[in-house]
Amino acid sequence: PEYKDDFHHTDKEITVPKSLTIHVGIDFGLTPAAIFGVRTPTDQIIAFDELVAEDMDARTFGRLLKQKINSEYPGYNFRFTGDPAGDFRAQSDSSTPFLMLAAEKIPAAPAWTNDPVIRIGAAAAPMKRLDSAGNPGFLVGPKCKVLRKALSGGYKYRRIKVAGDERYHDVPDKNRYSHPADGFQYLMLSLGEGTSLISSNSSPTKINYNNDGII
Repeated sequence: PEYKDDFHHTDKEITVPKSLTIHVGIDFGLTPAAIFGVRTPTDQIIAFDELVAEDMDARTFGRLLKQKINSEYPGYNFRFTGDPAGDFRAQSDSSTPFLMLAAEKIPAAPAWTNDPVIRIGAAAAPMKRLDSAGNPGFLVGPKCKVLRKALSGGYKYRRIKVAGDERYHDVPDKNRYSHPADGFQYLMLSLGEGTSLISSNSSPTKINYNNDGII
């Protein structure tokens, strides 16, 4: 609910300076997703690109991700953060998604937590504040088409049918938008938003959503 599409989305093309480190949050499974983002000098977080696939193993996805980086973002510094569950070896062999990414020369590391409360809170935190220039604390760019749909309601809790009451599951529903949304959460953890949730008692800035400030 913290995401307001008319406030947090921009159609403006985003150019990332090479002085900034590009963070990539990765979710695995047969619908793997990678979300690209940066934190600007004004403390604005921007999700500016994505790679979303279907019915694809981690090694093939890693190959596509490496191709995208080499062709579209040569010369940038990267930090890759993924689902901690991807560090567990399958019983059938000794491989893990992280090892498969490493085989493609993508040095991804597990996120420091997989707690859904912290992950979702980390994703929501910059949406509730302004940056130091008075612009939205978070923006999603025009290349993040699937992530935008996820944030606009595709990523949601499944309703439980209870007579006379409205209840929802404790964790979000697994659907085509959950993997990009989870990748987005790992991106936010990589950018330090999760640690601020458990270490700071400061109140978020009250935002006027009529503000149309864009970087």
